[in-house]
Amino acid sequence: MRCDAHAYYPPGFIARAVRLLDQHRADGVAYSDRPLAGGAARNAFQCGVGFAQNNWLGVGQSRYRLGTFSGWVEHGKHGCFRRDLLLAAGGYDESFAVNEDSELSYRLVQRGARLWLDQELWVGYVPRSRPGALARQYFLYGQGRVQNLRKHARPPSLRQWAPAALVLGQAAALGAAPWRPETLLLPGLYTAALAGIACAGVRQRKRWAVLWSAPAMAIMHFAFGAGFLARLIQPVVQPARNRSDSAPQATPAGEITASAAVPDQRAA
Repeated sequence: MRCDAHAYYPPGFIARAVRLLDQHRADGVAYSDRPLAGGAARNAFQCGVGFAQNNWLGVGQSRYRLGTFSGWVEHGKHGCFRRDLLLAAGGYDESFAVNEDSELSYRLVQRGARLWLDQELWVGYVPRSRPGALARQYFLYGQGRVQNLRKHARPPSLRQWAPAALVLGQAAALGAAPWRPETLLLPGLYTAALAGIACAGVRQRKRWAVLWSAPAMAIMHFAFGAGFLARLIQPVVQPARNRSDSAPQATPAGEITASAAVPDQRAA
């Protein structure tokens, strides 16, 4: 089992995850995120972030974020795995500060593993409470995505390029505005889309705090895109060796890696 920080695990989570593992004869079971933006969020900004992280404009087609799909996936928020497969794959690559879960999913799928995502298996997630913390989180996400793609020599997908293209496109539009005022239509349309989704969220959640989802989505998009571009232009550095057999270490996010959970392969 993998357990994250900033999270609430409901009663019966482990038992349900193991049942799904056996029921679907899966090699791994992933869960859906449910931001605790209703009663558990500490402030209005967290409520907005929670909504931003649960709709298509905020996170694209990230199925485990949307929480509306059950089925076979190439990646989902990590819940539990068959231990022998996880050890054979080498566990998490501890040279990754972020995006280590997606990187491990890729290696598992390449080895023929089948990962099941269940929308009814969920974990409550406590969003970042300050704009600066959210920006840092998504800037690191963007950097981690490039590190993952470089390690496996994979080209970015259109979805992964989208935030970077947004950053470049908006910067170009604002830069050209003194000579071509019509280019301001691009940031205007983007702002209108964010405002429209936020207003729809207010009607859906019946909370005015959901209006914070508009600036939250902008922070997520631009921070991810900036991190993606910043890492993309850095020279390629050979990644460190996967230390899956090293002494237990906690990741920066507060998660316990495979090496920490199972430091000795003979352990029960």
